Amino acid sequence: MGQSTNDMFPTAIHVAVAEGIRSQLVPALERFRDSLRRKADEWDQVIKIGRTHLADATPLRLGQEIGGQARQLALSVERAGRALDAVIELPAGGTAVGSGINTHPEFGARVAADLASQTGISFVEAADHFEANSQRDGLVECHGQLRAIASTLFNVSNNIRWLGAGPRCGFYEIKLPDRQPGSSIMPGKVNPTQSQALTMVAAQVLGNDAAIGVAGAIGHRHVDGALRRRLARDGRGARRGRRSSTRARARRGGGGWRTRGGSPRGPPRTGSARTGAG
Repeated sequence: MGQSTNDMFPTAIHVAVAEGIRSQLVPALERFRDSLRRKADEWDQVIKIGRTHLADATPLRLGQEIGGQARQLALSVERAGRALDAVIELPAGGTAVGSGINTHPEFGARVAADLASQTGISFVEAADHFEANSQRDGLVECHGQLRAIASTLFNVSNNIRWLGAGPRCGFYEIKLPDRQPGSSIMPGKVNPTQSQALTMVAAQVLGNDAAIGVAGAIGHRHVDGALRRRLARDGRGARRGRRSSTRARARRGGGGWRTRGGSPRGPPRTGSARTGAG
């Protein structure tokens, strides 16, 4: 049928990654963004202390702080769009080394058009099949955007955890929903784990990006060979992990947040001792 693994395998990888970004990652990021926007509006009149170097600084509204995080997620949605754009050129039609030998001259264009029709993603035939066969720069670029998204999610999750630290000896400016029992030696302690789960996935994505960058750099001559396997596994795994964790953060975390009551400046005094650090 005029196909070669050298052009069809990377084509399949591009399609799978693009479809995953469009149908799974982007909707999860959008839900997280919308959840943060709702909280920003809800808490817009709550005054709190700002912190630089984790030390008290000038005041701001809690809604402003959460609104900044919502903007981070909005930019992440845009980065996901750029990640998808990096893989819309398809190598199909280049066959073994990019010359298109033993296939119909319109094969690549027809495959791209058919896939675009089926998926709704604007796939196109590679502009240069020799370039498309010999490297996976598009996937490296794609994962670079995913790395930036992972960095954002790590940052937002950590800042949310700081705001919920407590209840007696931390900031405790918001109350995060309890999810998992914490320890056999601390009965009754139940931890808000969704933020930590998201940071673990983000850490994996940041590590994957280094492997993908190296893998993309050492493709040899007219085919990238077994390195495609690394790029496909890490690229799709990163997208799946971020999607599921971001979706859980938006569904469970955002929906159950609340301020702990009053102006969130720290927990009340106990006797004469101040136990808060807010």
